Amino acid sequence: MHYAIVELGGRQVLFSNGNYYFTDRLSVPPGTIISLKRVLVAKTNDQPQFGYPYVDNGVVVGEVLEHVKGPKIISYKMKSKKKYRRKLGSRQLLTKLFIKHINV
Repeated sequence: MHYAIVELGGRQVLFSNGNYYFTDRLSVPPGTIISLKRVLVAKTNDQPQFGYPYVDNGVVVGEVLEHVKGPKIISYKMKSKKKYRRKLGSRQLLTKLFIKHINV
C-alpha cells in the first residue's frame, strides 16, 4: 500500500493512491491537477521514508473534483435568567480531491 502524510492547510493529512478526500477549501478551480510537495512521510515500497522536515523529491499528485459545503454545525449561546439566547449555524467550505499517484 502506498501512502503519504502531507502538510496541507496547516494540518497533516494521510493520503493514499486512488482515494477521494475532503480538505479545507483550496483556491483552485475544479478540474485542476495539483501537486502537493510538502510530504512529511512517504511509503511506496516496504520502507517508509521520513523527511527532515520534508521528503526530498516527494510529490503527491491529485485532481480537484469539486467544491462542496460540509454538514451544518449549530452553535447555541444562552445566559440563564437574562433572556439572552443566540443560535448560530455554519457550514465549512470543503474541496473534494482525488489522489492520482504518489512519487518519491
